[in-house]
Amino acid sequence: MEAATRVVVTTTSLCEFVWVLERLYKRPSRDITDSIRNILNAGNVTADRLAIEFGLLFMDAGSDFADGVIAYEGQRMGGQVFFSFDKLARRTAANNGIPASAP
Repeated sequence: MEAATRVVVTTTSLCEFVWVLERLYKRPSRDITDSIRNILNAGNVTADRLAIEFGLLFMDAGSDFADGVIAYEGQRMGGQVFFSFDKLARRTAANNGIPASAP
């Protein structure tokens, strides 16, 4: 990555990254969020930083990275309410200005 002029990191790839580190390697959330922040701090990385920051915000609150990305993407695309079966994800969304409800 360091030798590349530009590295594109998609939110989908980071969702997979988080899933593998949590489920397969049993890494603590703090290690994962630190890793993602280190990737974003590389000068040659292009990423949807706002969506990723929402994912990190959700993880910092004990929720899923992917739920944060989904909540952000839905709002950005004009969605008015974040629907989720996950009670913590709904609470985290609501606490961050995104109306949330159970399906």
